Amino acid sequence: MKTITLQGKQYAPVVERLRAFHEGERGKPGSIYTYCEELGKAVVFSATVTLNDVKYTAHSYGSINSAKALEKLESVAVGRALGYAGFLASGEIATYEEMEDVEMAATADQINYITSLVETSSYTQEMRDSLDTEIFEMSYQKASEVITDLKNNQLDAVTQRGNPSKTESRDKVKDSL
Repeated sequence: MKTITLQGKQYAPVVERLRAFHEGERGKPGSIYTYCEELGKAVVFSATVTLNDVKYTAHSYGSINSAKALEKLESVAVGRALGYAGFLASGEIATYEEMEDVEMAATADQINYITSLVETSSYTQEMRDSLDTEIFEMSYQKASEVITDLKNNQLDAVTQRGNPSKTESRDKVKDSL
């Protein structure tokens, strides 16, 4: 089964799981039934895969806030049910479609590093407070960008202080980061 690597793990796309299911890789082809239930502004899709007289059920939950969101939620539920039925690549029940939108969260090291950079910066208290409220919800990518921005701002601050040896100060700051 073809897989796609995301965040260091192998995930099988739903289309690959469906292909294997319809080609009878795990017995005679069975059936797939889906059901959608609206829950306020969100929906829950349930998918049941029947294979060799055994039923495998999975669900997906989400809001319909973009084009094709409904179809994607249905595909995720079907893909997970097929995963429970044994149509998986490397032991991952989650499908590629399910994981492609999941952003890896900022690491503890990134959060600690951002905190230390902010504490030593010349930012106003209001700017620091704003960042403090956002820091724990950042993705890994966003945290990397913030670290780069903070480093650049600190380097700019050092060179703007009018020190006689700007190059020497800049190199010391770079080395300490």
